Amino acid sequence: MDEKTASFYRENASGLFDFYRSAGTPFDTDILNVFRPGERVLDGGCGSGRDLKKLLERGIDARGMEPSEELIRLTLEADPDLAGRIRQGAFPDDVPDFPGGGFDGILLSAVLMHIPDRDLSGLTSALKSLLRPGGRLILSSASERDDVTGNRDRTGRLMILRSREEILRIFEDAGFRLIRESSSADGQNRPGVIWYTAVFHLPA
Repeated sequence: MDEKTASFYRENASGLFDFYRSAGTPFDTDILNVFRPGERVLDGGCGSGRDLKKLLERGIDARGMEPSEELIRLTLEADPDLAGRIRQGAFPDDVPDFPGGGFDGILLSAVLMHIPDRDLSGLTSALKSLLRPGGRLILSSASERDDVTGNRDRTGRLMILRSREEILRIFEDAGFRLIRESSSADGQNRPGVIWYTAVFHLPA
């Protein structure tokens, strides 16, 4: 992960944990419609464990990956039942081993905008290596923010606002096929923030 971005998450883990836990998720409907109980799903950037818990509540065998050691610690303090399900790592070059084989699905919430262009090929390759044949990918990425200048937000985080067309090109060129898509306002009602959510299928 970009060092300025990683530093922000290290230094603000406590406040971010509370913020993420209180924020709504754009994935409720997609989780119900796309992933089935008993399937194995990776939350690739699980943050506070919010979506990881939702997956587990629906009977999904969910695992999490999170770059921030501090966020992992706070998550496990709040939810000891997640112990053994979260590993530290980041796309594309720091993906840990997950015993048990590949995944039926991957969830990427607010991850893509932190990936620089030079790492996009590595990202899609890593996702394809983790997904089983016929697997599905759900991603949500900020498409509009009024606090971003030159690919950085005001906190210094890398924040690349990719359009719908750019996102489709990235993943369709890598072999993914779009199932459905949507746009939504921010879960915390922040003005000027729009999220693009897409569900992709990776053909066998």
